Amino acid sequence: MPFSVPVLVVLVALVLVVSAVGTAVVLRWERRRPSYRQRWEAEMAEWRRLPTWVQAGYDQAALDAQEAAGHEAARTHSLYRF
Repeated sequence: MPFSVPVLVVLVALVLVVSAVGTAVVLRWERRRPSYRQRWEAEMAEWRRLPTWVQAGYDQAALDAQEAAGHEAARTHSLYRF
């Protein structure tokens, strides 16, 4: 074995401490400057600028895709086969 047991324990403990500190730093940074909020606001502003007929087209396309996926899932489901 290249490392002794105490050295492995110290290495594992060091990795855990570094990951805990890194997680705390990232969470604090995200609380102070949330990244998702700006992206969401930009997407919603872009959506609001679209004409209603374009929005309706996107909505209908999403509904059609969901319906097609549901039909495909039902068709390929193992309990559906005879």
